[in-house]
Amino acid sequence: MLLYLYNQYMKLNTITTLLTPTLISGSLIPALFITTSCAKETGELVCLGDSLTDLSNYDLYVAATLQLNGSVNYGICGSTVSSLGPSPFIYRYANMYKYPKIVIVDGGYNDAMYYDCPIGNPSDKDGNTFYGALNILLPGLQSIYQNSWIFYMTPFYYDDRVTSLEPYINAIVDRCQYYNMDCFNIFNNDFPFDFTKDTYDGLHVTQEYTINTWTPKICEYIQAHYPNRNI
Repeated sequence: MLLYLYNQYMKLNTITTLLTPTLISGSLIPALFITTSCAKETGELVCLGDSLTDLSNYDLYVAATLQLNGSVNYGICGSTVSSLGPSPFIYRYANMYKYPKIVIVDGGYNDAMYYDCPIGNPSDKDGNTFYGALNILLPGLQSIYQNSWIFYMTPFYYDDRVTSLEPYINAIVDRCQYYNMDCFNIFNNDFPFDFTKDTYDGLHVTQEYTINTWTPKICEYIQAHYPNRNI
């Protein structure tokens, strides 16, 4: 099956770049020019995240593979879920495109590794703790995107950072269960990820990994969990 990426598969605010032809799940994606002149802030897939979302552009590949009508990447390098870092999720989620089919949230690494955000308590409502920020973000998303399917995708399992990250992953899983939000928990050593091979700097994933492993796994999750199973 030949899939083409047209102008609807755009990342916002990017200079003109060229993606080389590649394979996604056995389907050829031809070379693509991405330009700001034809980018638009609409799409059936919306992704809120940090640099892992911003730099990987996984939204483009997921949208193409599932033949969604466009994607919008709201990843910002350094962004945190809580209010302790730059461009917090809790300040940005309400300003995203309002009518997607799917919203993916992917964050928490920066809160844990760079800003030492306090975990806090499940009852917190303050954006200065991780629990508090999740208690703002998750019901806030559900309130605004009532006609969209939302799921949270956890950070990866970095072998040398498990102890630091695990409390934050546990908080994400706990709050998703509390708010009845789907959670794609990729923080486990069974998920096909090796930071020594699949990243180019110990943190950010390579394009090869994004295309050949991460994208197919995200698409598998969506196809298995999307509410009407017809994506």
